[in-house]
Amino acid sequence: TTDQLSGIHPTPKVNNLPADYPAPTSQFGLNHSSDDEYIFMNMICRSHQVYSNYLTIIDNYGVPIYYQKVNLSCRDFKVLSNGYLTYSNNDLANPENEKYYIMDSSYVIIDSVRMGNGYNVDGHDMLLLENGHYLLMSYDLQLVDMSVVVPGGKPNATVIGLVLQEVDLDRNVYFQWRSWD
Repeated sequence: TTDQLSGIHPTPKVNNLPADYPAPTSQFGLNHSSDDEYIFMNMICRSHQVYSNYLTIIDNYGVPIYYQKVNLSCRDFKVLSNGYLTYSNNDLANPENEKYYIMDSSYVIIDSVRMGNGYNVDGHDMLLLENGHYLLMSYDLQLVDMSVVVPGGKPNATVIGLVLQEVDLDRNVYFQWRSWD
């Protein structure tokens, strides 16, 4: 919303977009009436096997008002309840480096959050809780003998569980829940 973006003064860059920028298009129904809405996106352009990743804020007409090229794949670009921006860094080759970056209204990275206890951030969502802690999730792959669970199940199947963690202000695991438990 506009209130969450107070202090952010992006410069429109419509006429000088990079060649590898995956420019969006938008369509609206007849009942569209608001001009002060923003859409936050993490965009990936795939042309000739070259990946160009962009954090993007567009207005409700699809016009980019902010974009930043990032080196790695990113997800979940959004505004947190405290007004800071955040996105997850996805480094599949080095999952231990996966974390959420937190940016101020000038798009400067001021902090980062990662999971503890050996788990890696999934990157689909992070929530800022009222107490200032962060809620993060991770997938937890384990081998399961599915032949004892379902007829014809694989005896050495990879099954995906989920881990939720609340990480405190000092980046310690405050609470953890595992679907396996």
